[in-house]
Amino acid sequence: MQINQNTRIAFTFTITGKCNCNCAYCHFYAKKDRVAYNRNLDDKLFERYVDFIQFVQEKAQGVLCRFSGGEPLIMGDKLFDFSTELFNKTGIKPHILTNGKLLSPSVLEKAKNGHIQSFIISFENPFDVDRDSVPTDETINKYKALQNNDVPLNLGMVVVKNKYFNKIGEICDYFYKKIGLVPPLCEVNFAPYE
Repeated sequence: MQINQNTRIAFTFTITGKCNCNCAYCHFYAKKDRVAYNRNLDDKLFERYVDFIQFVQEKAQGVLCRFSGGEPLIMGDKLFDFSTELFNKTGIKPHILTNGKLLSPSVLEKAKNGHIQSFIISFENPFDVDRDSVPTDETINKYKALQNNDVPLNLGMVVVKNKYFNKIGEICDYFYKKIGLVPPLCEVNFAPYE
């Protein structure tokens, strides 16, 4: 791949392997042991990643970053230490992929001060909520209550099992009636998980 000033590159940091949910369909834990991955990204490794991003920025201007996991908000203030370090060295404000369970006004204030670009919140299929995830209406209520201009909340993926494809229209209607938008839908073949 030829990189030049017009190239756009997106990096995803798996910032933690810890999570406060236990979703049956989780792609992160599909072939990983939760105990073995129950750790945060090491400070030194993070510094090396940031150094690499600085190197890439010399070649390409369109560099984006996203912090993922596990659940990044489980890291508490350390997450915002990482985002501030990334911003101070590269000028990049990362996006945070989250299940939304730990979002609160105080987290949003820390995110604003910690140079977070936005939160990308995953939503559950309202007709098939995984018992170890965040209930759909709880996430929707939090999304509506905490939406702001400083650190916007964006719609993340809704995982739809194959057997619920006949309800795609109803799923879209459900979200549109609740929040006026339809999140991206992602088909997952659940055979490996069941």
